[in-house]
Amino acid sequence: MRFVAKVCIIAMLLLTPTPVFGASKSILTLEEGRVAPFSGTLLSSGAAAEILIDKELAVSEFKLKLDHELEMLGIKHKFEIEDLSLKLKYVEKSSEQTIAMQKEHISFLTERVTKMNNPNTELWFALGVGTGVVIVLLSGVALHAASN
Repeated sequence: MRFVAKVCIIAMLLLTPTPVFGASKSILTLEEGRVAPFSGTLLSSGAAAEILIDKELAVSEFKLKLDHELEMLGIKHKFEIEDLSLKLKYVEKSSEQTIAMQKEHISFLTERVTKMNNPNTELWFALGVGTGVVIVLLSGVALHAASN
């Protein structure tokens, strides 16, 4: 395990770029005919100005693109929020209607069950009394006919 760790560390040290020591960044203005004290690229004032302007232009262009993308994302997210809000309102309304219909159905079924479990007792009492009177009268008539 230690060998693998050593190999990894050595590979990382060899593959990691290192700065070249002694190379310095300098800006030097030279007169025509003078020798440069270091090797490198010599830029005229116009070329240096063009590089700076290009850099500032690139930054401005990037900011414009970024602002445009942010604005487009804001519009997209606003649309998505409005769409989800409308969907939520629809679901709430349909749920309320469904609940109202279910409550109505429950009360209808409760009324039906109540009627089935609570028979009309006055009617049954009257029918029982009437049947008893008829039986007594017929029994009396039958006994009277049997005794003659």
